[in-house]
Amino acid sequence: MKFIVAAAFATSATVLAATPALAGPSLHTRAASIAPSAAAGAAGAVSIVTGTGLTEGQLLPQYPQVRPVFADGVTVSTAEVLVNGVLAETFTAPVPADLRFSWPDPVKLHDTDAAVTIRASGTDGSLGEASTRVRVDILAPQATLTPADRAIVSGVVPLQVASRHPDVARVEVRAWGGRIVGTADRAPWIVNWNTAGLNGSTFLMVNVYDHAGNAWPLGRDYEVDNAGPSVKSITPAHGSLVRGAVRTSISASDPSGIASASVRGGRATASPYTWTAKPTAQGPFTVEWTVTDKLGHRTVARRTVINDTVKPAVRVTRAPKKGAKLTKSVTVTAAAADRYGVARVQLLVNGKVVATDTKAAYAFTLNPKRYGKKFTVQIRAYDRAGNVTTTTRVTYRR
Repeated sequence: MKFIVAAAFATSATVLAATPALAGPSLHTRAASIAPSAAAGAAGAVSIVTGTGLTEGQLLPQYPQVRPVFADGVTVSTAEVLVNGVLAETFTAPVPADLRFSWPDPVKLHDTDAAVTIRASGTDGSLGEASTRVRVDILAPQATLTPADRAIVSGVVPLQVASRHPDVARVEVRAWGGRIVGTADRAPWIVNWNTAGLNGSTFLMVNVYDHAGNAWPLGRDYEVDNAGPSVKSITPAHGSLVRGAVRTSISASDPSGIASASVRGGRATASPYTWTAKPTAQGPFTVEWTVTDKLGHRTVARRTVINDTVKPAVRVTRAPKKGAKLTKSVTVTAAAADRYGVARVQLLVNGKVVATDTKAAYAFTLNPKRYGKKFTVQIRAYDRAGNVTTTTRVTYRR
């Protein structure tokens, strides 16, 4: 089946086809300016039109153009295109090489033979005309294209045109800006589009031409996905201190969707993509995620954390002697150290935290009046990874 391509389609098809702009006539009139009898010239005179530029039976499309041949040494002042004797276009000096014209009654002329006549006059008064009988075909071949509009594509994409009309002659694919992506001149009308180097939304114009040159335009937007998933975040943060186990998670997205995500040494997980890794050595440990999209593209993302399972060192540096009787407030001081830093030191009375200090040197005030006649005191230290050390209990009286 073929359809008349509306002016809007014709315009969109030619925007990307990178064809020259329609060269309109210098003067367009429906009244013949060259009298037929004059154009014929006197008997034996040489016509200044030596050819129409067409061949007998040639197919002409909805928007035709001709390149007539004029006699050498003659400057043409006026040229006319007539269809079956009806004036279609008039051109005045400077007359363009290609004469573009419109059919006087395109619907009526479709699928019929028509006589195209070129009639001209020269600046020296010479006249002439020539005619060729052609076949009029103003309908473009309707077609469909796969993949569908807005499809997600990757790598080399076979663009296939399907048409029920037998008159398809050529398929041409152009990128935005007019660059030719590829062409096909025979069934099954496939153009392989190499998307290497592209990513994101990409527009293509596919023109399906028949033998007359009519074009059926198929503009398509595709989402090209040649990259691996985009990683938004990974936990824990780079340089985090962990204590023997790393509960890690990853957030990623991709136009084609996420197929899987896995940590090195662990199985693939489903959303929300979490895993617990268990480093064995002290110090830096790399968490390596591999995220794969549904097209098979992968992204590897890494985070380095610090494994620290060593407890901090802590000792009491000043305090009453063990078993001492306390009648008033006293000061207890402590020292703590750790390779990756001390987070806090606490004073415990009877096993309960009564004071916390986060700055060295660590000092606490112990008021015996707040406790019973007999109580115990300890110092507890935490490092930044969460490891903890507690001193032995010391008993006091009041």
